[in-house]
Amino acid sequence: MGWICSRCEKTFEDRSVSCVDCGGPLVTDLRGQLVAGRYRLDRIIGTGSQESSVWKAWQVSFERPVALKLMPAEDDLARERFGRGARIASMLAHPHITTVHDYGEAEGGQVFLVMEHLEGRVLRAETRGGEPMPVERVVHIADQVLRALEDAHGHAVVHRDLKPDNLFLTHRSGDPDFVKVLDFGIAKYFSATDLEDTQETEEMKQELTHGWQLCGTPLYMAPEQIGGEAVDGRTDLYSLGVVMYQMLTGQVPFRAKTQYAVLSQHLRDPPPSFAESRPGLDVPADLEALVLKTLAK
Repeated sequence: MGWICSRCEKTFEDRSVSCVDCGGPLVTDLRGQLVAGRYRLDRIIGTGSQESSVWKAWQVSFERPVALKLMPAEDDLARERFGRGARIASMLAHPHITTVHDYGEAEGGQVFLVMEHLEGRVLRAETRGGEPMPVERVVHIADQVLRALEDAHGHAVVHRDLKPDNLFLTHRSGDPDFVKVLDFGIAKYFSATDLEDTQETEEMKQELTHGWQLCGTPLYMAPEQIGGEAVDGRTDLYSLGVVMYQMLTGQVPFRAKTQYAVLSQHLRDPPPSFAESRPGLDVPADLEALVLKTLAK
């Protein structure tokens, strides 16, 4: 079985750490394979957390393209968590949240999540150059994300991993920056029942036994996530504040040489002003104040 680069789609007979051409991560080449008897994998789209891969696939019965996320599930705990995240995501029906069609277990023991297929690019492609984005465009994008979060939080669901890689820009109804929030894969209820609290506690014990892993991405992570405290809608607003800060200044507010140092900054340091990060930047004072307020400890 061969390997394929998730970025440039170059194929390899032997696996290496990354693609020799573009440096992208390699995944098992599964093109043409049928998942659960109804989804035929067409091409690799990218990779995600927890060794997951995302594919453009064809739903055979409907002859329509879908996005299919495959993730190894080596134990019952991982499989149950994936299923719970999929069920939470499938509850959300909002124009700015990716539609979930299906989830289940593939023949090889992997779990899969089937979503609507989108054409466009993630916000990361717009922020990668490190240049500030126009204020009007930032506000337009953030407004749509807030509408999606309002719906999710209204269902007592918190995303927990809001970042440029999970904000997709597509063209719809004449809008080239129509936002879709991706990957509620680690979403959770923030008004949990006693049963869910018990399950979460048991999961935490097992995670600690096998080595603690943070749920989220350090550059965009709220202090309460880092400290292992309860999360709610404000957790997502903090992460969106980091994204807005990056869109407006070209830089994230907290940067350091190590992940530990970044996490420490989120916990203790106030964010630098826009003038400190980008001297001469022309951003309305009330907008800067709003972004800095989302980043309050």
